[in-house]
Amino acid sequence: MATVPIANLDDGRNRVKRISDLASHNAHKLRFYLVRDMSEYMAVKSDHTALLEAESALSETLERYRNLFDNSRDAVVITTPKGEFVDANRAAFELLGYTREELFEANAEIIYADAADRRRFIKEIEKGGFVRDYEVRLKRKDGETIDCLYTFTVRRHRDGTVMEYQGMIRDITDRKRLLEDLQALSLGDELTGMFNRRGFFYVGRQQLKTARRMNLGVLCLFIDVDGLKKINDTFGHPEGDRALMETARILRETFRESDIIGRLGGDEFAVLVIDDKDHGGDAVIHRLQERIQQSNGDWKRGYDISLSVGVYRYYPQSQETLDDLVRKSDALMYEEKKSKRPRPVTV
Repeated sequence: MATVPIANLDDGRNRVKRISDLASHNAHKLRFYLVRDMSEYMAVKSDHTALLEAESALSETLERYRNLFDNSRDAVVITTPKGEFVDANRAAFELLGYTREELFEANAEIIYADAADRRRFIKEIEKGGFVRDYEVRLKRKDGETIDCLYTFTVRRHRDGTVMEYQGMIRDITDRKRLLEDLQALSLGDELTGMFNRRGFFYVGRQQLKTARRMNLGVLCLFIDVDGLKKINDTFGHPEGDRALMETARILRETFRESDIIGRLGGDEFAVLVIDDKDHGGDAVIHRLQERIQQSNGDWKRGYDISLSVGVYRYYPQSQETLDDLVRKSDALMYEEKKSKRPRPVTV
């Protein structure tokens, strides 16, 4: 058996050790690169996950707003300053009588009863940046004219130029015809030109149903002209009629056109304020007092217009009727009248 020299054995051991050391060193480097690459991978994966979550949230938000857009009972349209239709919902096609293809191939002027009305609308909306309850008459495809209210805003480019007009169109044709029918049914007060008792309750009940359905608040005001009998006795009934007509004028200037105002008889008036955010009625009473003071300052007649007012708030969750609101606001008015001192009348 041949003998292996000691030197050769040492060289072999050294080679094995070098190979082992090299493998150990490379394994350490390999672990370093693996850890570094894994960290970078996890960071990229985390960013990608966040991006996917953001995209998903954005998609859900867009879908939610698209559903609101498509299912709104009011017509929703978007047009450019040149009159091109950018978008419209189902209610818009139903209101105007056009298909999507017909409307998008036409100019916006086609929906106006008078093309000049669109130019007036553009002038108004670009002046303030928006319009609310802007009344306009439109024309359907079949030629029927309809009365509508616009609530629109302007969307602009970064340089301030107008990109598009976007908003809602509400059909008020039935409401306007109802008011015309009411006049034909003689539901108005001959002296003041506003609703009489029958007209006030007829329209007021319809408005109260609308407020309940749309979850809107309502203020009911019962108003009594102070000292009307003394005015009649001192100056005569014609002057008493003038006091009533002046009271009617004050009420018209105080309240909005959408509010229901009526003379219930004699010296009694009532007002129904719909969609009111003035829960206690303080703002309304303040406006009314300002109009009264202005009238008394402008008109020297030997007496001042003075009104006693009761304000009762209706909540849509309530089952109260219009008769209930009038009765309760009447009781509150009577309490206020008792606290007043009689006003002097000078001849």
